[in-house]
Amino acid sequence: MDDELQLKLGRFDHDERLQSCTQALYDRVEQLADAMRQIQQWSEAYPLDIFPEPDWKRAHAVLKEHDMTLDAIAAGVMRRALVSVNKIASEALTMAVPEPPLEDGAGDVDQRPAEEGERDDQGDDIDGHAP
Repeated sequence: MDDELQLKLGRFDHDERLQSCTQALYDRVEQLADAMRQIQQWSEAYPLDIFPEPDWKRAHAVLKEHDMTLDAIAAGVMRRALVSVNKIASEALTMAVPEPPLEDGAGDVDQRPAEEGERDDQGDDIDGHAP
């Protein structure tokens, strides 16, 4: 986990449920990012210095002599490539999305008792005591 997110998570130490939910979301983002990195790595598998661009006009002529078209070949190659990309993306998208670890009544904003002198985000007194 990167330091910036760790600092943000640390602010919520008072609420373990929120921290747990935030961690679950972070883990889900990492799963999706891993899938994107896999697609990115796969896209770099055929560098031009090893696999230079073909002579398209010549390839077209050769294929035409054998009653094939470059468009048909290109479409077949793209279908094969996109099937693999689709598999990576589909697996990432169908991974179970973690449910927030909420308990009964945990949908309320804050169930812990207010401490003396505690204030809300706007600075208003929330514990019923004077500042």
